[in-house]
Amino acid sequence: ILVFAFAPVYFGIIDGENATVSLLLYVLIYRSLVRGEDRAAGIWAALGLFKPQLFFIFPLVFLATRRWRALLTYALTALVLGAVSLALVGPAGLQSWVRVLVEPESSNALANAWRMTSLRSLFDLLLPHATNLALGLYLATSMLLLAPLIAMWVHRRTPLRQAWVLTSLTAVLVDPHIVDYDLTVLIAAGISGAPSLRWWTALLY
Repeated sequence: ILVFAFAPVYFGIIDGENATVSLLLYVLIYRSLVRGEDRAAGIWAALGLFKPQLFFIFPLVFLATRRWRALLTYALTALVLGAVSLALVGPAGLQSWVRVLVEPESSNALANAWRMTSLRSLFDLLLPHATNLALGLYLATSMLLLAPLIAMWVHRRTPLRQAWVLTSLTAVLVDPHIVDYDLTVLIAAGISGAPSLRWWTALLY
């Protein structure tokens, strides 16, 4: 009931978006980490390159925890995906993919403010005529979130369930382009953290 009452799930379904695929990959990554299956975690994380801004945090986690097999598998899977993409859509298609990732989001954030949920969109909305300042605040805030998160993974003192919740929250906040339906990925964090993080789960919901 809670899952289907979560607005991002509803929006993703009625809009025909790929948010449920993102959720599936998040679940598979978490499952692989729990089981110590580093190669599988690398593969699932690399498959998220269809929306890299939502999955870029996982190579950082692999690096911080010295999961070299996961990182190598991630890189190899990315190379295979790149080769297949090149064969299917050619250089122009790959250039379009990169251009979409780096193009400014200010106009989109203003037009669809009620659906944009990242820190980048927040600052773009608050400072529509000061794009450089908005970008600087976004980058600074993202670093303030990423630095302690990476330190947490390096020291490995936090239980995996709690680490996963904080990683998922950080991933969606620092994503420069995230629409409401993308928040579907937080379901995995909410369910996995429910036994030990009840108040966090309430905030997550």
